[in-house]
Amino acid sequence: MIIFLAGTNKGKLGEINSFLLDQKISASLPPAQINVEENGSTYHQNAYLKAMAYWNEYKVPILSDDSGLELEDFPDLLGLQTANFRTDLDNSFDKCNAILEVFKNSNKNFVQSRIALFRSVLCFKPNKDEVYFFEGQIQGVISKAILGDGGFGYDPIFIPKQFVEIGQTLAQLSEWKSKNSHRAKSLKEFSQFLKNYSIKKSETV
Repeated sequence: MIIFLAGTNKGKLGEINSFLLDQKISASLPPAQINVEENGSTYHQNAYLKAMAYWNEYKVPILSDDSGLELEDFPDLLGLQTANFRTDLDNSFDKCNAILEVFKNSNKNFVQSRIALFRSVLCFKPNKDEVYFFEGQIQGVISKAILGDGGFGYDPIFIPKQFVEIGQTLAQLSEWKSKNSHRAKSLKEFSQFLKNYSIKKSETV
């Protein structure tokens, strides 16, 4: 069984399929991206909006993800609007630098001023009638510099709380991230759910 990932993020696709190896299900990118107005007030709502849009277009099982980086001292900067942060910048490296600039004038100590949280909400819509949600999150701090070349997005500036003392970011912790990131946690829930769920072809249209 093939399911479509709502979107075109190859990094997310790779993470998702790594959790589906023993499920006889794999995710793929859809033939074309759909522009979805993500105007929900929660990650759950935005994930649902994306899943519905792709379901209405393709009529196959859809998995969508809405995730965000939340900054305790700057709650309105990212969060639900993480994907829309500094759209004038062309790449994630520049966006990471832009976030680091925000923290430059903080008078608090390193950990207190840079508390952050990564959150992931998956929405699985297997057919026209059903919808399921799975959530994961990890706490950490924002680094003082871009560190590592693994992962994608804001991984090079996010230090999980377990690694604050040694200062390693998700971009330097590929193996740890694959099992413990916010998306890994939501995918573990999704994978566990699939073990007891059967997608009936008769219900998909």
